[in-house]
This record gives sequence, C-alpha cells and structure tokens, in this order.
Amino acid sequence: MNRIIQFFFFLCLLLPFLSTAQQYPTYQYTTLNGLPNNAVRALYVDSRGLLWVGTENGISVKENGKFLNFFTDDGLAFGSCWAIAEDSKGQMWFGSYGGGVSKFDGERFTSFPLDSGLIDARIRHFFPYKEKIFVGTENGLSIIDIETDKIKPLEKSLLNSPQSYISGFFLHEGMLYYTTYGMGIYRLDPELIEPQIEKVSEHQLIYAIGLNGSQIYLSNKGHIDEFEIKDLIAGKKPLRSFGQSIVWDYLNAGTNQFYLAAWGIYANNGGVYTLEKEFLKPMSQIFGVDATDINSMTYLADKQKLYLGSLNSGVYAVNLDKNIIYHNFEEKEVLDFSFEKNQKAILHEGGLSITSFDGKPIKSLSKSELKKVVDEYVKLNKSKLPKYEDDFYELDYQTAAEDVLFYELKFNQNSYWVSSNIGVFQIDLTGRILIYVPVHTFKMGFTPEGKFIETNPYGGVRIYENLGQMDYSYFPYQNQPNTPTNVTRILEYGGKTYFSSVFEGLFHYDKEGFYSYKNSGKLEISKIKQMHITKEGKLILATEFDSIYVAEDRNGLKILETIDRNKILGKTVLFLESYQDHLLIGTEQGLNIYHKGNVSVLDDEQGLIHMLFKTAKVIDDLLYIGTTRGYYTLHLPSILEPETNQFQLAVSYIEINQEPVPEEDYSWFTYKYDQLRLPHDKNTILLKFKAVGSKYPEKLMYRYRLTYDDEWSPFSPEPQFFLSYLPAGTYQIEVEVYDQYTGQTSIFTLFDLQILRPYYQNPWVISLFIMLIIGLAFLIYKARIRKLKREEAIRLDIQMQLSETKLEALRSQMNPHFIFNAINSIQYYILNNDVDLALEFIGKFSKLIRKTLSNSSQAYISLSEEINYLETYIEIENERMGGRVDWSIEVEEGLEIKNVDISPMLLQPIIENVFVHAFPHNHPNPVLRIIFSKEDEQMLRCTVKDNGVGIKKVKTNQLRESKGMELVNKRIALIFGAEKQFIEVVSSESGTEIQIQIPNKSINS
Repeated sequence: MNRIIQFFFFLCLLLPFLSTAQQYPTYQYTTLNGLPNNAVRALYVDSRGLLWVGTENGISVKENGKFLNFFTDDGLAFGSCWAIAEDSKGQMWFGSYGGGVSKFDGERFTSFPLDSGLIDARIRHFFPYKEKIFVGTENGLSIIDIETDKIKPLEKSLLNSPQSYISGFFLHEGMLYYTTYGMGIYRLDPELIEPQIEKVSEHQLIYAIGLNGSQIYLSNKGHIDEFEIKDLIAGKKPLRSFGQSIVWDYLNAGTNQFYLAAWGIYANNGGVYTLEKEFLKPMSQIFGVDATDINSMTYLADKQKLYLGSLNSGVYAVNLDKNIIYHNFEEKEVLDFSFEKNQKAILHEGGLSITSFDGKPIKSLSKSELKKVVDEYVKLNKSKLPKYEDDFYELDYQTAAEDVLFYELKFNQNSYWVSSNIGVFQIDLTGRILIYVPVHTFKMGFTPEGKFIETNPYGGVRIYENLGQMDYSYFPYQNQPNTPTNVTRILEYGGKTYFSSVFEGLFHYDKEGFYSYKNSGKLEISKIKQMHITKEGKLILATEFDSIYVAEDRNGLKILETIDRNKILGKTVLFLESYQDHLLIGTEQGLNIYHKGNVSVLDDEQGLIHMLFKTAKVIDDLLYIGTTRGYYTLHLPSILEPETNQFQLAVSYIEINQEPVPEEDYSWFTYKYDQLRLPHDKNTILLKFKAVGSKYPEKLMYRYRLTYDDEWSPFSPEPQFFLSYLPAGTYQIEVEVYDQYTGQTSIFTLFDLQILRPYYQNPWVISLFIMLIIGLAFLIYKARIRKLKREEAIRLDIQMQLSETKLEALRSQMNPHFIFNAINSIQYYILNNDVDLALEFIGKFSKLIRKTLSNSSQAYISLSEEINYLETYIEIENERMGGRVDWSIEVEEGLEIKNVDISPMLLQPIIENVFVHAFPHNHPNPVLRIIFSKEDEQMLRCTVKDNGVGIKKVKTNQLRESKGMELVNKRIALIFGAEKQFIEVVSSESGTEIQIQIPNKSINS
C-alpha cells in the first residue's frame, strides 16, 4: 500500500515534466476562415500546390492563404463532395455523393450526372490512370475517357448489395485492383477497352486501403489487417492485425512518415496516428488536433504541411517542419528560462521546474511549496520582518498560494533566484531552497561581486551586504541622478551591472558606484524598454517607441548601429536575444531576425501560433520563447538560412470601371493574358495578383510603379492596387515584393497595360486631320488665289474701264466742239484787237487744259481741287457766252473740302450739258447753282440746278440722258462696286435739277 502511495506521489512530481510534450504547430480552418462547411469529406493537393477541400456543402480551393468556394450554381453536379482527383492533363475531378461527377478544367465546371453513363451517382473514390479515370461508386465501377469525357459503366461490376461500395484502388504488376466494403477484392486490366472483372479475394469489411512499399493495409472494423500485396492477392491470411478505431485514409508523406486518419463512428477513439513497428502511435496531441473524426488527409511537400479533414471541425494544417516545435507545458504561462550547469530551469505561472538538458526531471517547486517556506519563515521571524520603508513595497504574508505571482528567474552563485509577490528565493541545483528573502521586487540583479540588488520602481536601489541579516546599503532616487529608477532590465557583463530604465535611460554599477549615461551626456536616449548583452559584449537597447541601438561600452559608450523601428514588424519589443551576428527581436507580431540591415520575420505562418511572448533565451543552437500557453524551441541554424523562396506573380482578378473581367479570361484562377488594352474611357482599374509558388505568401509585402521613371508606392501587405482615371498611354506595371521570411526583395513585371487614346487623339486621326486642314487650307489658298486673280482681273477691268471712261470723259471734255468754240472766242478777241482779253482767255484755257491732264492721271483729288477745276471751266464757258450766266458753287457748312477725296472730273460733263442745252441764246436770265452736301459716311451729294429750258421727254417715266451723264453714272458704279442709278434728274420747262451721289474716300465731320 505504501508503495502505491509512493508511486502516485512520484507521479505527481513528474506530472509537470510529462506534460511538456512537444507539439507541431497546427492551425485550424473552419467556416470562420472561409470554408463553406465544417464537414470535410475529401482533401487533395494538386500539381499546382493548390489545396482542394470537399465538404458536405460545396468545394473550396485554398491559395495564398484564402479560400475560394464553389457550389452547384457554379456548375457542380452536387454540393456534397466525397472524392477528389487530378488526371494526367491536370484537370480536377470531384465525386459527389448523390449527384455524380464534376470536372474543372481551369476555367469552368462540367457536370456528369447519372444519365451521362455513370453506373451509380454516389461516388466514393477515383483512380486516375493515363487517359482514364476509374470511378468507384456505391455500387459498381465506371471509366471516364478524359480525352472525350465519355463515361462507360462496367455492368459486371454491379453487385447490388449494401456492402458493395468501392473502398479503394491499387496497382500491382500492371493490373488494377479495387476493394469493396463487404464483397471482396476484384482485378481488371486497365489497358483494355472492355476490361474483364475477376474476383481475387473474399476479404470483407474493408473501409479503406493504404500502401507502404510492398505492404498493404486494409481498414477493418476496429483494427487494421496488414498484408504483403502478393499474399493478399493470393488469398492468404494477414501478417498481423493491430490497432484500434476505423482508419478511413492513409498517407505516405516520406521516410518514416506514414499517417492514418481514424474515426471510430460510435467509439471515441479516432484521430491521427502514425505507424511505428507493430502499433499505432497517437499523434493528435502532438499535432494539437482535438477532433476524433478525422477521415481524410493530404500532404503539401514543399511546405511540409499535413492537412487533416474532420467531419465536424473543418481542416487542420500541421506544420511538420521540425525547426519550430511547440511545447504546450500544460498550457501554462512561461515567464523565464535559465540554462546553466547542463540544466534547464523554467519559471512558469505554477512554479519552477528543473530538468537536465536531456529532459530528465530533477525538481518541480510549486506555489504551495514556496508558500509553505514563507509561512515557516514568518512564524520563526515575526519580530524581524522588514517594514515598509524607503518607498519599498511591504510583503503581504497573507497572500494565498493560488494568488502567488512570479516575476523573474536569475542564476547566480551556482543558484537559481526566483522573485515573486511573496519574496525572493535562492534555490540550489537540486531544487532545494537555500534562502528566503522577504522583499518585494519586480527587477532583481547582482553586482559584479555577486551582491544581491533589489530595485523599486520609484524608491531607489538596495544592495545587500548580507541577505541573512538583511544588511543593505540604500541608494535613494530623490536628488540622486545616478540612481536607477523604473528599471526594466538588469544584466551583468565585464565587471559592470547594467540597468535599463523606461524613463531615465541606461545606468551601470561598478566598484565606483552608480553611473548614469544620460546625465553624463554619453547617451541621450531615455525610454529603454528592453536590454540584451551579446556574447561579444555588445549592448542591444530597444526603446519604447524609437529605434533599436547597438552599442559598445569599451573606454566609453559608443553607438555602433541604429536600427530604424520601421524595419521591425510590430510596435512593442517583447524580448531581445542574439545568435552569432543575428539579432532576434520578439514583438507582438512575431519574431524579427535582423542581420546586416535585412529583417526576416517568423509568425503563425511558420508555426508561431501563440505570439504573446513573455521571455526568450538562446542556448547553443536553440532559441527558447516563452508564451502564455507554453514555449517554443527554434533550431536557429536552419531558420537563419532559409531556402530561397521562389515564386512568380500572376494577375488573379481585374475590375474595370467597377465591372469584373469575364470569367472566361481566367485559367486556374489566373488571368490568361499578360497585357490588357482598354479604350480611353475604361481607365479605372482594380488589379489583384498572387504569388504563385511562394512558400509563405502571407509574408510578402508589395509596392508598385506604373513606369520605370515613376516613384514606388508605399509597401502594403495586400496584393492589389487601384488605378483611377489613368491617362492614355502604355504602362509596364512593375511590382517590388519584399519577402519578410527571407528579408529579400524581388522586382516583377506584372502586366502590360495600354489605355488607348480617344479616336481623335490617334496619330492616324491626327495625321488625317492635319492632312484635311492642309487640304482645306490649300483649297482655301487656291480659292483665295482664284478670287484674288478674279478680283485683280475685275480690278484691272474696272481700272481699264475707268481709264477708258476717263479717256472718254476727257475726250468728251475736250471735244472738238468745246475746243473749236474756245479757239473761236480767242480768234474773236484777236480780230477785235482786244489783246488783253485774248491773252486772259488763253491763260484760262491753258490752265483748264493743264488741270484736265493733271487730274485725269490721279485716282482721287480733293473736293477743293475739283471745285477749283469746275470754277475754271465755268468761267471759260460763261465768258464764251458773254458772261450772261449767273453761277455759284456752294458747300454745306461743316463739310471740309480739303479733307474729302473724290474721283476727278465727274461733274464736268454735267456742267457741260447745262451750258450746251439749258440756255439758248435768247434766255433772258440764265442761272446755274452747284451745291455740295454730306449724304452719309460713304456718299456726297452734288446738286446741279439751272433755270434752263429743261430736257425733252422721249418716253413716259424715262428721261433721255446725255452721253456725259451716262459716263458719269458708269464711273460712279465702277468706283462703288454696285450696278445702280447714282444720278437723279428732275426736269421741267422752268429748269432742271440733277442729284448726283458721289462716293468719297474719307469724310471728317
């Protein structure tokens, strides 16, 4: 009986160590993550690395961390998918339970219901073989020709039994075998067009089959039967039967990785197993899988991901990469580590656990055991208990064991030191408590000589000379700028003890006392949240919000490197560690690895599922990270030299002016073409893309530019960008990808995009338009030339007519009759010896002739010159008539005759008519009046009145005009450019009045 009690007591002591089982990092996908249903019936990883999930309600494909779902509306034959396979052409096939088969060729789904040739619409398994797909159903076998999509049912495979469903296929020596649940095993030649079916074994209750080399495993009801394949075909008994539960799927993931998915139906013994020699090893706990209804599996080799399908809990993704291992540690919060003397000590929320480095338990100290030590100390030292003084916290000795809080674990003087809210404990390597110190300190440390240091956030520092006697030196903070306050970390190195302060920066303590780097002006930074000292003695200082500094304290502090905080993923630095020349920085968003200016990041995508980091420590090649739910171990040499992450970018979605590009433009969820041409008004574009082949797509950051000369956009984790109202032009869109996993960048030419110009901006349209303009200009030019030539011809014709008219007028003015009469008058004066009158007359006549010749050569003369000319002419004519005519020339007031220009010698023929026709020799009192007035801005009016005998009428309403008036009217019409009557004659027996409209060159009123 005592031995039994001792056994259970020993088991209780071992429990904290036994419960620290290693776990592979596992992530669970459910409907909350995008699955259409949590009941998963089939899993498949295709040749493109895509994960296909068949559920009870639709199919999902997982690519780059996201699920894309398909339903009957998308072309599926039925919603419930129980089987998935890929044929030799890369096409995907989906078998539903009740609706037949569906095929996806990368662009669209095609359904094959029962009447398409299937022997049964309830699909259980596929077996791709060359250009064929063998379809195992609930009752019989069908063959699909993938070239023609024709389906042939094998009628001889019909067994018409509730136990006839096909549970698996395997090839052996060129023959295809298929198993049924309860009707035996059959064989056929897969090469034949009409294969013959032959039963080879009566073995019954086969739920599933698995191959591992030459061994074949048949799932039976509650166990597994193992055969050599040749023995099974020969009808021999199994080599052995073993295991528990019902195995529904087998997976060979490589050397020594043979996994089994189990679901006991009515027994709670399902889960994940691996085969080890002659028994099944449970893996559910190691994989962190809590479901017991696992019925499907698949494996993604390049990412070392094992996917498990549950009938109720969705999909589990297990990271089999052994570089990161999770230790659940009973889901306890791990606060600190110590690795000394080939021992591993872990301070956790339940106490302190000490093991050898190979995992053998040494001692586990619980809260209750530590509390018991405190109670005994208080009982024996009631009068010596320290009081609240120097602003230091007083312990509450009534704190219950379950309320004990642990702060730090240190190793010094060959002992472990644990600080808590019930005091500080010194514990030797065997787990024995050596000293209890009744002080309350969040951050503790040791001087270079090994003296214990107690700090208080606001009350200064105590250095103990003798812990047993509570003998210490007190260094207050008030008025002591070199005393540390608000200490966040205490570390010892090189004969100095360093203190980091969240308010006052960096301090150290040595034989000369305390020293403040900030107050001495050696280091201005103040808000230091984390501190680490490398093996080489470099100080790593992480500020609360600012940069991270790498410093060296040799003959004075010197900053060696400043790490921009923007390079680090995460806002809060939770720990600092180092390995070789790598800096390990833990934040709320993962583990940042800084090396020579580059930063790589590990997070849940690599297996760090729990990222509420509490502490970290490097020992040898391993990084230990404590979290709120256990701890991780990371194999640093493997992690720090990751393989190159090879991938390509491909366009996955395009939206133009808020309209998606048609689905037929995509193949395998990728846009078919590498360029896009759009009209000018289709220039707002949403582009989504994906990293094809990337091991960790969620680690990628993207930025883009439209042309080589453009600035890069800011980095974004979203693989998409929005281009609004792009101007016409050609864009070769480049995307720069920053891989946070490797710390490397790559530039890809994603897409050639052309926004066409409006038709009116196309070069050929512009050329045509220019040619049209040139043509029109040429036509206008030609028309203008023709017009100018015509106008020139008209002008010359008018000029010629004017010249002819002038000459004719001149001839009229200088007609023989006038000259003859003038010469007669001169002769008369001479015969009468009236020499003076003769000379005077000759002078006037010659003046008139000179003016006539002079004016006839000019286009315009002033009105004053015309009046002067008319006065000379009238004087000669009147003198010839004996001076009988009373004549006058009048000008309207305001008309400036010197500033008015008219065509010369227009009025002389009119005046001549008056003297020739108006006054006969017996007229008693001839009178002639000439009046000039302004009619408008373009016309003068000249009125010629006489009291002569008038003009005789020839026809009614039409006057007979003299030849002189015809010439005058013609000249005016030519000058004015209009064919109209410019002369108006009113005549009677008492006289004649002639109104003449004369065009003027300029009028200044």
